[in-house]
Amino acid sequence: MCNTGCLKNQKNVIFVIKDAMRKDRLSCYGGKVNTPNIDMLGNIGTRMNWCEAVAPSTSMSLAGIIYGKYPYKFGLKTYHTRVKLINSSFVSVFKEFSKKYYDSHIFLLKFYLDYMPYPIEFARIHFCEASVESYLESLRVCLRSLKNKGTKFFFWIHLCHSLEHVTKRKYTLELDWQAQELDYFIGQLLQLIDIENTRIFITSDHGQLLGERDGQLDYGFHLHEAEINIPLVISDKRYEYLKDIPISNKSIKAMLLGEHIDATKYIISDTAYFWQPQRKIMVRKDIFKYIWCKEGKKEMLYDLKNDPHENINLLMKKYVDKYRKHGIFDPKGRFLKIYLQSRYKRNDWNKIYKIAAELRRVKDNILAYGQSQINMSLRNSSEFVFYRIFVGLANNLPLRRHPRKYFFSIPRYLRRMRARAKKD
Repeated sequence: MCNTGCLKNQKNVIFVIKDAMRKDRLSCYGGKVNTPNIDMLGNIGTRMNWCEAVAPSTSMSLAGIIYGKYPYKFGLKTYHTRVKLINSSFVSVFKEFSKKYYDSHIFLLKFYLDYMPYPIEFARIHFCEASVESYLESLRVCLRSLKNKGTKFFFWIHLCHSLEHVTKRKYTLELDWQAQELDYFIGQLLQLIDIENTRIFITSDHGQLLGERDGQLDYGFHLHEAEINIPLVISDKRYEYLKDIPISNKSIKAMLLGEHIDATKYIISDTAYFWQPQRKIMVRKDIFKYIWCKEGKKEMLYDLKNDPHENINLLMKKYVDKYRKHGIFDPKGRFLKIYLQSRYKRNDWNKIYKIAAELRRVKDNILAYGQSQINMSLRNSSEFVFYRIFVGLANNLPLRRHPRKYFFSIPRYLRRMRARAKKD
């Protein structure tokens, strides 16, 4: 047991994460939805302008926050809802708070517990329904029980994607009225707690596209700013020095624990794990954002300062003008192709190519790390020989079908081998 003295200078911590909430819906970030309670916390504390999610999907993003690591560090081959850690030195934020003698509590839908990477051994779970009032009632009951204990608490509140409507609906889009519901929840929460003795964090796991990229209305498979640039509002000014510096949401773990954070040189985001064919990797340095797509080995580089909507790929060698052709007498009717440098004039093209090469090396290191983790997990098993044979076949056989389709059948083959071994 801990005496009262060790908790004297500590504050309660409340972490509110709203599923799939875009930053540009909140009025403190220039959105049209009036969110006065969130704005008030941003004014008395800190509003981060460049917080990037480690992944555009809930499970991967939550794993990054809980363990303070990038997803590729977990060394996973394919997608898992519960993170199976290879490195036992990874410690969850709930375990860290238990070391500080905090009472940790998680408020969420029961559905999330089966599909999200929550380590439940160091926190008490409170199941809620998909309504603001259900969350608030669970919080009231929990706060009454903690009042008699006199201990500090850490609340992790995972608000679901679609909350039932408590306030009068003023907006047409669901994202807008969900932002309104979030602000209403924060206002009610502030009435239940002592804000002077509580640190409050408000963020999202990821955003989502609203037609910005070829009319797409989804999340989880792309790395554009609408999906990974998330809100982060903190009720104190401890991290105000990071306000306008790009940070990753994996740093939230250190913020919750009150640790000092240094600005990092690179920000990384990932859509999938090592063996998944749809994987995309993003590496950001300052205003430059590099994206690598596993399918087709495509590369993109964007200047977020001069091109915030990511329309101009700086690694595109030639620009295709679909409204102009080579000439009236061109029998093939080919479209006019112009070198990008001649159409999009800049005075820093040499710098751009150097930055692209630098960020490409970071991406290669990420891929090499994933390959080393896979090799270590297989090297001591009989499956390693079959793995190397199939990789060699997939990379060298002149097949009409793309070799990747054969390459990604390897996990299925290995699962069958395990099943046969168990039967024997």
